[in-house]
This record gives sequence, C-alpha cells and structure tokens, in this order.
Amino acid sequence: MSTFDDVNYSWRETYFVFLRAANRPTIAALEKNFGRLKKQFELAEAKGDEAGGLETARIIAAAANAAIDISYVEGDEVVEQIKQMRQELKLTAETPEEQEKLSQIRQCDARLDVLHFQKMDEAAFFEEEEQDEMIDPGALLTVLERLAKMCNGVGFDPAASSVL
Repeated sequence: MSTFDDVNYSWRETYFVFLRAANRPTIAALEKNFGRLKKQFELAEAKGDEAGGLETARIIAAAANAAIDISYVEGDEVVEQIKQMRQELKLTAETPEEQEKLSQIRQCDARLDVLHFQKMDEAAFFEEEEQDEMIDPGALLTVLERLAKMCNGVGFDPAASSVL
C-alpha cells in the first residue's frame, strides 16, 4: 500500500537518491540501518525482489508526524533524467563538493524515489501556508542521508535543483 492511499497523510515533496544499480540497497541492509534508530523510525512494508534488493519500503517517523515512501527505479527513464539533470547542474554547481557529486552522478543508472508525507490529524484544519510552516524536514533529511550513504549515492532535491 502506498502512503498516497492513506487518508491520514498528505504528500509534501519528493527527493531522489541517484545510485549505481550494482549498489542497490537490500531489505536486510535497510532493516539493519534503520533498526538502529528504532526510537526515531519504524520500517514498515519493505518489499524486495528475489535477490533481496529493495523494491519499496515505508518509514514512519511518528515524532515528526511523517511517513516516507521509498521506491527503487532503474532503466532508460533514469539514465535520461540524469543526462538532463547534469546539464542543468553544470550551470549551478560551484563548490568542489558539488562538482564531485555531479561527477558521481554521471556513473549512476538507478534512482530511489523518496516521497515525504505529513500526517494530517490536527494539521488538516490549518491553511496550506500554516501546514508548510509545521513540516519538520529533519526525518526526511536523515532518511536521505542514510540512504545515500548505504548505496554510495547522491541525494537530489528537484524543487531546488540541487545535490545534497
């Protein structure tokens, strides 16, 4: 079940982690990595392929009133997206770290879609601007950082067109 189908959550934003398909995280690695943070995160509905490679997972961050869906994607769609993205990033990558990540992205052929959802219990009564102010991105950023580290990938914020 996707969190899109859960009426208690509202989609807020999508980030990506670009990686080499050979570095695809496994369900076991995900469980180990996020199992260490049981007080902060609950790994739910993790599904993998026959080899145990991550297909989809949901991470619940109850204290942050958030859910994060993760989906693995590979193929021509990702390769084309990376080509287009690199052209855009060449114009804005200024620091040596950004240049290094841009170079690393060139080798990528897969992507993790990381969708951030906000729990809508009391917040559903506020106006849209007030809901945006209430979002705590800490859980999302922690998940992105851990996923990127697990698969030697590069986090990307498409709304800001920037590497993380």
